[in-house]
Amino acid sequence: MDEEIENKVILYGSFASPYSKRIESKVRFWANYIQLHLYDVVIKVVKSEGEEQERALTEVKEKLRVIEKEGLKEIFPDTDGEPTVTNETMSLVDIVMCTLLSPYKAHEEVLGLKIIDPEIVPGVYGWINAINETSVVKDLSPPYEQVLEILRVFRQMSLSRS
Repeated sequence: MDEEIENKVILYGSFASPYSKRIESKVRFWANYIQLHLYDVVIKVVKSEGEEQERALTEVKEKLRVIEKEGLKEIFPDTDGEPTVTNETMSLVDIVMCTLLSPYKAHEEVLGLKIIDPEIVPGVYGWINAINETSVVKDLSPPYEQVLEILRVFRQMSLSRS
């Protein structure tokens, strides 16, 4: 019985079970990983062109493969790494990933590049789409055409400065 309780996320008032503390620390680790290792290179893909953009895109894909192979099982331990996100279960790492790659389709359209390949990183692809399907993200996201325009202007301004 104690082992069963230890392996579930159970909150006792303001005290969490040992299992939930382990999950929480892993979620914080991966949120930090995305922020520190993926954010800047995704921005570099948008702000650059040619060989520099290709190098940045390769780095983005490498970081996404790390998340695919190592992160998803730690982020979603109850489903053996299968991403499941709802309004009620959205965590810090989901929010960080959402702010960076939720508009990946707009990035791909503006840049003419494949950023998230479902054949290479199917788990990450499913995760981003699960995040995008939550009503909170749908309700709070700007219209797609507006995102496209913002990305185009941001890219043009960035390229004109280099």
